[in-house]
Amino acid sequence: MLPFTAFALSLVLWTAGLGAVQPEIPPIEVHQITDTLHMLGSGMETGGNIAVLVAESGVVLVDTKNEGYGPTILDLVRAITDKPVTMIINTHVHYDHSGANTEFPDTVQFVAHENIRRHWARTDCQPVPTNCDDFQGENRRYLPKTTFNDRLSLFAGTPDQIDLYYFGRGHTDGDTFVVFKEARTMHVGDMFLGKTLPFIDAENGN
Repeated sequence: MLPFTAFALSLVLWTAGLGAVQPEIPPIEVHQITDTLHMLGSGMETGGNIAVLVAESGVVLVDTKNEGYGPTILDLVRAITDKPVTMIINTHVHYDHSGANTEFPDTVQFVAHENIRRHWARTDCQPVPTNCDDFQGENRRYLPKTTFNDRLSLFAGTPDQIDLYYFGRGHTDGDTFVVFKEARTMHVGDMFLGKTLPFIDAENGN
């Protein structure tokens, strides 16, 4: 009998040879929070929830789910507004919150904690749950150019104000609390995973 992993690989190769249709990406639900703030969410298999802020200067996203979701996210944003995505904030380093970063135009302003950028900028990517490999070679242009240490305010003094906070190591060493001031709403990445305590990722800073 083939070991399970070998059997699974054989099955994948066999179905690929038949030109089998790839599994569909699970649907993403759109939840309106305020007139300008939405959440894109679904089951955990799609990656973390996304916040969508329709700001005066363009659309701000918080996280981008798993690799392959970029086109779907853009389609959902276009159903909300005609404004382009101009900024992406990542709450932490894991691929299920940033896997689609490189599927957006490189004109987007990427914002993240300085520790997140440090992990992604490594050239010796290790087999840990990050997508460091996605930022090698030409894709280094997708590394965050706007970083912070403890706190950063974006669009300060406007209705679009977003405050970013870092309180220290938690799920990883870069967990960012993203506060939408006007909406009194906060995106916390994986610091609160349902009703459980966060998983402590020792290989990514803890």
